[in-house]
Amino acid sequence: MGKLFKAITAVAPGPIAVWAGDVLQVFDRTFVIRPNSPEILPNTAAAVGTILTIFVTAIHFNAAPATLKRRALWAGSAAALVLIAIFVIRAFLDGAIPRRTAIILYRVYDVSSSIFLVLVIVTVVFAILYQFNSSGDDQTEPAQD
Repeated sequence: MGKLFKAITAVAPGPIAVWAGDVLQVFDRTFVIRPNSPEILPNTAAAVGTILTIFVTAIHFNAAPATLKRRALWAGSAAALVLIAIFVIRAFLDGAIPRRTAIILYRVYDVSSSIFLVLVIVTVVFAILYQFNSSGDDQTEPAQD
């Protein structure tokens, strides 16, 4: 029972939520988050990122470095694609578009921002786990003769 209690306290969301919030602060007042978007959107991204951090860390804590690197690259690539979509949406919103279309694009912009922020957190977690589980090189365990 003591081992279970230690495991639960090791993944307490408090410090992880603070860390996720700090990561997301980098994007405050940028094109990623719409200036007049509801504050609940980045807060939701931080909450989802916190839970995913706990989940990813628990599942992949001792994963092979090559696997962690692939997952970090995948999550980072997905984040880059969402970021491109955000810039495209922002460009459309800067033009003359019908009000109805603008309302839809604002919603897509907000959802895309949240998805991007969550993907950034997951990418950073995979990168940290990769560094933690390897010396930075992609070598696997040395062969035993």
